[in-house]
Amino acid sequence: MKHLVVMGVFVGMGVLPTSAYTMDCKKAATNLDHLICSDQRLLSADASMGKAYSALLKSAPDATVQKLLVGSQRRWIKARDEAFGDLDTLTNDQTGDPYTKDDQREILLNAIQQRTRQLNERLPGNAPYPRLVQAVADQRTLASHFSGGPFAGVSVSCEFLPQSGQYTYGCFGTHFYQHNNRVCSVSIDWASGSVSEIRAMANVVGGKPKLAATCRPGENRCSSDDAANTDLPGWSESAERFPGDTVRIYEQLGATALPESDPEMPEEDSRKWLQSCLTDPNYPSNALTQ
Repeated sequence: MKHLVVMGVFVGMGVLPTSAYTMDCKKAATNLDHLICSDQRLLSADASMGKAYSALLKSAPDATVQKLLVGSQRRWIKARDEAFGDLDTLTNDQTGDPYTKDDQREILLNAIQQRTRQLNERLPGNAPYPRLVQAVADQRTLASHFSGGPFAGVSVSCEFLPQSGQYTYGCFGTHFYQHNNRVCSVSIDWASGSVSEIRAMANVVGGKPKLAATCRPGENRCSSDDAANTDLPGWSESAERFPGDTVRIYEQLGATALPESDPEMPEEDSRKWLQSCLTDPNYPSNALTQ
């Protein structure tokens, strides 16, 4: 099932030192800082956010995961500053009217509370870690079944999206898996108000990944599990039909090293098709028969 990674507004120090996670109003410098410091509800919500974030860092099983969590917060702060650096210039996406100061405070409060819930979130069952940490653990587990290589890793970008008078922090990206000379990926993106998925397969030829096939669930029948769309075409193996964005990311793949995991990478139920894509030399010819 497609989903949007929803996150809220964390108000904290830009570099996120381990000794401080909440706003220091004595050092307030921006319009956003002053707006937060002028409202006790925002300050209280920020304090709760700081506690949740501190607990999340402490739950990390190793320094690498902790570094990923810190990196995700820095990425969030950058997106926050870009989206809300001057709230006076924002307008309601439904009415076109500028937000009042009360509206601005409410936007921040709702987002902070939303983020706090996510930082505290745990998956159903007996998952040993909070959801954001568990996401990294699960990504590591899946990747461990394959050889890995220079083209394996995760590329994620995040931004605030207006939705019904509120702002939702959405993270999208591509997870590349490699097994020997085969690379398969799943990309989750946001376009025209909805989330889309693209699966891709490439073969490493001459030390570079050469895109060989792509598939869009919903527009193509990508696996035998998709029994509801038997009338749809299968994987596209013609270069003329490859999505332009997918072509570009594969042309750039390998230029810089990618992190092995990301706590905010949206993950689909990828295990079965990735196993076949990475290990079956005849994939995707028999993708609909497995």
